Amino acid sequence: MKFQRPMRAAALLLALTLTLSPAAGAISVEQAREILREYYIDEIPKEILALPTIDEITNALGDPYTYYMTAQQFEDFQKNLGDSDVVGIGVMVESTADGLKVTSVAPDSPASQAGLKIGDLIVAADGVTVEEAGSTEALATLIRGEAGTRVTITVERDGARTELDMTRAEVVFPTVTGEVVDGHIGWLECTSFGENSGSYFTEEDEQADRWVVDLRGNPGGEATSVVEAVGHVLGNRTVAYLVDREGSMSSWTPNPFPVETPGLIEEPLVVLVDANSASASELFAASMRDYDYALIIGTRTFGKGIAQSVLGLDDGSVMRVTTHRYYSPNYVTPDRSGVLPDLVVDADLADEVARLLCGEAAAESPDVLVLELAGQEWYVHKEAALSADYAPAFAELLSALAPGTPMTLDGESVD
Repeated sequence: MKFQRPMRAAALLLALTLTLSPAAGAISVEQAREILREYYIDEIPKEILALPTIDEITNALGDPYTYYMTAQQFEDFQKNLGDSDVVGIGVMVESTADGLKVTSVAPDSPASQAGLKIGDLIVAADGVTVEEAGSTEALATLIRGEAGTRVTITVERDGARTELDMTRAEVVFPTVTGEVVDGHIGWLECTSFGENSGSYFTEEDEQADRWVVDLRGNPGGEATSVVEAVGHVLGNRTVAYLVDREGSMSSWTPNPFPVETPGLIEEPLVVLVDANSASASELFAASMRDYDYALIIGTRTFGKGIAQSVLGLDDGSVMRVTTHRYYSPNYVTPDRSGVLPDLVVDADLADEVARLLCGEAAAESPDVLVLELAGQEWYVHKEAALSADYAPAFAELLSALAPGTPMTLDGESVD
């Protein structure tokens, strides 16, 4: 499997559109009441529906996912669902005492073409240092500029400094990025599930013999996209069950996959989650868990087991309404309870734990600890586990293992 980079973000929505009259003008309070009476997941008390404004009604529901949006607000919302378009060199950074640490590099950007990497430290722009600029925020301002203009940044990497000349350009920051790490681990970082996300799970990459899908901080996405993504991984299996206000149940299945379609990832798969993994990302993780297809690592997820529909008016405004509760393939809802990982570890150490477990497959050896987790064998290499970079993660891994977890060292069982 080969992942591609661009993907759009979204909040979990069901594709449901309702056209109401009048054709122009803002929605009336009575129209909002009509929508809520017909579509809201629970029966709404009369005293709430009798409130005089839409905001008062939706606030009284205590449901932060149900609200009215004007046409302009909805247009802005849709823009925010997609990849971020900016003008600059194509990096995201965080401020440190010594400069701007690069946390993301946009593909096909001036920064990526110049060889800038995640972890690099930007210490100057056009010869102006952080100290001379007065702050890292001021330094970041110097890096920005109009498309077609040039900037020289000074980068510190492994104790050495390099000057890189770049021409600023329009840059797209995708919400999903991927790379092969440690020479053999396919690593997909997914910040949300967007309109075309499923299509990025469709090609092969022969370098990867282990896979990691990082959903930490992923707040959700479009229902159709996560269903398609799960379908590419698992094949044609039920992703979730939806229950509406009448108690009727329907299923999400990754059509148009034929019944015989197999999953595209045959190698061991890790899914990383944290307390900010919500909604569609919880559906993805729960599907992997219920079908024993992946090892889930991190902390308990957010716990959003409700789905919203967008009900559109002729004037372009919408009501976004909670219309369904959803359940995993094993009929478990993540609502409030979230998804509990197989290995509960500090979210900040989850990536190191994953990389340790995704060590290259090895024959019986006194230097490789073999663990059986989530129906797969995982290989922890001694040299990496005891290194300064990974020792804390190795300790975290050992403390997270359930008693009796099968593991061997040089072919001998380890207690």
